[in-house]
Amino acid sequence: MSTTLIPTPQMSIEIALITPEEIPYAIATIQSAFASDPFNFFIYDPTKLSITRNTASLGIRLRWGIANGHVLVAHTPDRRCAGVAMWVPPKPLHERQTWWEWGQTWWLWIQQVGMNVWHGRGGLRVDVRSNLMK
Repeated sequence: MSTTLIPTPQMSIEIALITPEEIPYAIATIQSAFASDPFNFFIYDPTKLSITRNTASLGIRLRWGIANGHVLVAHTPDRRCAGVAMWVPPKPLHERQTWWEWGQTWWLWIQQVGMNVWHGRGGLRVDVRSNLMK
């Protein structure tokens, strides 16, 4: 699926589903977009933030998104993955998980645990309640 917006003289943007080859570009875009976001400082201790760990985590989630949701990227003439949108389609609350969804949820969890064992927490705050009290 590749949808192109109507180009104007000021812009030329292509919106497409991400490919595995574009994951490093998407990670760079996400990291730069949230670098100064206040929520980022709430979730991560900036003195301990590991970009390597964050890159691994985002890679796991983007690969999961390719298989289970929609990860869209915006390409401009100047930049691949100038924008990234990750979306999992909603479903009615009364619908049960499929076996595929169940397996994919566990596969994501296993990969995240492995990443945490390899890279540690990387500055991720696990007790965010203590931050709320400050």
